[in-house]
Amino acid sequence: MDTILNRQAKVGSSSTEKVSLIKKSLDQKGELYRLPPSHKFTIAAYQVRHKNSVGSILITLDNLREFNKMLDQEILQEASKGRLRKADRYIRQKRNVDITKYTHRIKGYRVTEAKAKILTWIIDWDFHKQSSDESSYGSGTARALMQELAVSFLDHPDAKNSRQDYLDAIMALNWVKEILQTAKPFYSHSQITHKVIYHHQVES
Repeated sequence: MDTILNRQAKVGSSSTEKVSLIKKSLDQKGELYRLPPSHKFTIAAYQVRHKNSVGSILITLDNLREFNKMLDQEILQEASKGRLRKADRYIRQKRNVDITKYTHRIKGYRVTEAKAKILTWIIDWDFHKQSSDESSYGSGTARALMQELAVSFLDHPDAKNSRQDYLDAIMALNWVKEILQTAKPFYSHSQITHKVIYHHQVES
């Protein structure tokens, strides 16, 4: 579901961007970091850590139009080199991208102590902003919404009251519900739609 594109990784992040601490939880056990995006199509990336948990959570926000362009480029490039199996892999990914209905993709990973990334959520959203006089693609608002979501994970009551590892409890939440709740100050519910592309149930 999530092909890592090493060619894109170096291009996407500028050398001036660094990992930066944004906020700590009220009990000082949780930390939220902003990460430099690893792909050109990634608008924002955040990491949540907690002293009572191993590993971390990685949350990324992708621009679907840019992601779709990248897939087109990779399909042409691999096909021109006769690498049809690789081209077909990108074609299959492209089938899960609908840029007529959705603008952005949110992905959530549980990162283990050994740095292995377990993809848990892929959700596509229509974050465009429509007013009487203009229409915006909505990336600025989407980025602000994403940061608010990540901040909410630092002191989440359900995770604090859970017997699970704190970060595992965050991954076990219904992220659609969490994002819709976070979106209330930014959008009316009639403005945004979503589609769950992938969800890996984490065993408790």
